[in-house]
Amino acid sequence: MRRGATVADAAFALLRVARGEASGLSIDTTVFDRLDWHRLVSFTTSHCILQALARPLATVRAAGVPVPEDLLAFAEDFEAANIARNTFLLTETAAIIDTLNKGGLIPVVLKGVAFLVDDPAARAWRFMRDVDLLVPASDLGAAVERLERLGFARATVDYDPEHEAHFPPLVSPCRTYSVELHTRLFGRGAHGIDVERLAARARPMSLGAATIAMPHLDDRIAHLLAHAQLHNRGHVARRLVLKDVLDLAMLPEGAVRAFATHRDDYFTTVVERGATSALIDASHRCLGQPACHAASAPPAWARAAIERLRWPRWRHLAALPGDVLRLEALRWRDEAGHRDHRLRQLRSSARLGDAARTALFKHRQRLWS
Repeated sequence: MRRGATVADAAFALLRVARGEASGLSIDTTVFDRLDWHRLVSFTTSHCILQALARPLATVRAAGVPVPEDLLAFAEDFEAANIARNTFLLTETAAIIDTLNKGGLIPVVLKGVAFLVDDPAARAWRFMRDVDLLVPASDLGAAVERLERLGFARATVDYDPEHEAHFPPLVSPCRTYSVELHTRLFGRGAHGIDVERLAARARPMSLGAATIAMPHLDDRIAHLLAHAQLHNRGHVARRLVLKDVLDLAMLPEGAVRAFATHRDDYFTTVVERGATSALIDASHRCLGQPACHAASAPPAWARAAIERLRWPRWRHLAALPGDVLRLEALRWRDEAGHRDHRLRQLRSSARLGDAARTALFKHRQRLWS
């Protein structure tokens, strides 16, 4: 077995244990034979799932897999640090939202914050970079003003409300996280999700002394799929990120399967339906779960995306220039407004610098493994 395939398949096996689909005794332990454990760490770090593997590694070690002691200790420390950070972020989020509540705002929590609020166990496995909150566009100015009074500072003054999903990141006084105040979910296009309907369906919940709005589970699933496959262009880039697989895996499986039966309520175009179904298909393949037949999609994308995870580093490096050019060409051809977006970047050194830094960060993360 190729080393790359071993690393990818070992990650899939550990995700199955994390999800509870398998125990250490029910997985194929041969995927750990001759495993390069250092490469497993870099591979899972690049996919933002290492923090979820402390307990699965301990489980497979108890089943006889020779997981190194220092790796177990490192994974446990990594998980503990993740729990501490997410506990801190939840406390900070409660304080932020309490301040917004006092101004009459009840924001909708999005993405990682929704996981942390909904499931206390998510503090261990969910990786968080920032806090995403949805507020009405009419209240954005007041929300920004209240956060700035708390000491938050704008990462940039360059903001185009017509083409950007959120206000520039507001960096915390401790400079360890930022808050992104969304007025929509995506910068260009709704990708099948009516943001006003999402906000109206969100249910109020308590977070400490604060009141938040929690999106309906269907809206969370739709957002996850559209963000990964359409907004982040995972589908056209043929890139599967295991963080997205982990997020799907940690949602109730019955809810994901039920969503698959009425995904057409959200995604109306052939491209949207194919792209989002492909991620569900790939996730189930990684976890060894039965396919969602009601949301059947051509299996070619899932097979190709999973196979790319098994590529050696040299092949990813060799493919990078072609991948970048192909994606850019497809965006120029298919994405409304992309040409104007690029021209605006070229006319603004600040925008161009931000775009370059973002691209370099994403490619470094992708090629870390």
